[in-house]
Amino acid sequence: MLRARGLHLARSRGVVCAAMPTPMRSTLAALCLTWLALHVPSRALAAPRLYAGIALGGGAGVARVDGAKLEFGRDRVAFAIAARGGRVLSPRWRVGVQLDAVGASSGRVVPLGPGYPTAPMTTEHRVAVNHFSVVATCAPAGGAFFVRGGAGLAESFTEDWDAATAPVHRRFGPGGVAGLGFAPRLASGSRWTAAIDGMAGRCDGHASGAVMLTVGIESR
Repeated sequence: MLRARGLHLARSRGVVCAAMPTPMRSTLAALCLTWLALHVPSRALAAPRLYAGIALGGGAGVARVDGAKLEFGRDRVAFAIAARGGRVLSPRWRVGVQLDAVGASSGRVVPLGPGYPTAPMTTEHRVAVNHFSVVATCAPAGGAFFVRGGAGLAESFTEDWDAATAPVHRRFGPGGVAGLGFAPRLASGSRWTAAIDGMAGRCDGHASGAVMLTVGIESR
């Protein structure tokens, strides 16, 4: 008996909904959407703002390997490249990842002990300092000037500086990066960037570091 009454009530409601005029149903749907727009936080509906950029420039650095210090970029500026990307949290804050690399095909070997060569390396030798970091960037006034800092993985790479002992050294370890720069907005909404960054790491117990000056473009 109760089941029959329930079926009858459900059928009655279905008839009422089906009999509801189309304009009334449209009005009801609009009211529901309006209520959701007012009560659901806008952050949950908004798509995240992302940024990506690339920059080129020059720099200088040093890598220590087994008692010798390999300097590069002093007599001739070494090539540098930086790639960045992440999420814009607010007009002042961004978080993301950053890849910095600076290297040269020649450098100078500075001995840290007896028995190491002092002659400049030939053009066949390569030295590089690379960092992959998680970085936070802050624009204190919400404008073009910014500072940034982060930490991650550092790599020092040297090749054929002492072929008699070890022609290739590739070492990894913890590292950090810090920098500052200027990023004015362009008419298209993108930004061009000019920045100076310093990197320091300790790769397998050997210190390495570099300074680079880059200019590039960043889209948001």
